[in-house]
Amino acid sequence: MLIHRHKTVAYNAAASVAADRLIELCINCIILLVGLIFLLQARLFAVTAPIDTTAGITLHILLVGSILLALAISKTLLSHWLDAICKKYGSRLRLARASTWLQTAERRTGDILRQPPRVLMLYISTSLVRWAFMIAEFWLIYFACGLPLSLTQLIGAVLAARLAFLLPLPGAMGALEGSQVLTLNSFLLDPSIGLTVCLLVRALELLLICMGGGLVWSWLHVR
Repeated sequence: MLIHRHKTVAYNAAASVAADRLIELCINCIILLVGLIFLLQARLFAVTAPIDTTAGITLHILLVGSILLALAISKTLLSHWLDAICKKYGSRLRLARASTWLQTAERRTGDILRQPPRVLMLYISTSLVRWAFMIAEFWLIYFACGLPLSLTQLIGAVLAARLAFLLPLPGAMGALEGSQVLTLNSFLLDPSIGLTVCLLVRALELLLICMGGGLVWSWLHVR
């Protein structure tokens, strides 16, 4: 869409998307880690993920943070690795072009990350506001289903849902439902309400997908 609709150069489009995804992933992992620590401090061992899950999220933060730091100081790690592969297995035209393109995209990503601190703080604030709305949405759906959750229960339910979406499953199919059932069971609450909430969440997702698809269709057919 950026390339064909807005005539953006390919590596600039890739750089903007890469920077957005990496920063958002890092912020999400940090919030998940803080939430898990909060639940551990609340001694809700039946609800919290095992220690290895917490360690896994910490490793994700370190990995993504290292990639962001490397890009911010103009280190082109991916293109460097691709160059090493080309030298080891024979340089081919496509790989050489891909390496040059990737190096340019990495440098543009680094330029994006070297924005003034106020720009990055605005982006982080926007992500935190999005998380606040997501938590409020979860509480409202559970409240509408007749189960107002306490703060601790709400954090447990939201974290379980977000961890489910990190699994390599399309749309966290089955994982989201299982996470809510297990969470409510741990809180000694009715797990059927968790399934009802998941159905409502899926309905909202389908509505948003249809709206987004309609917008894309209208954009592609505008002459």
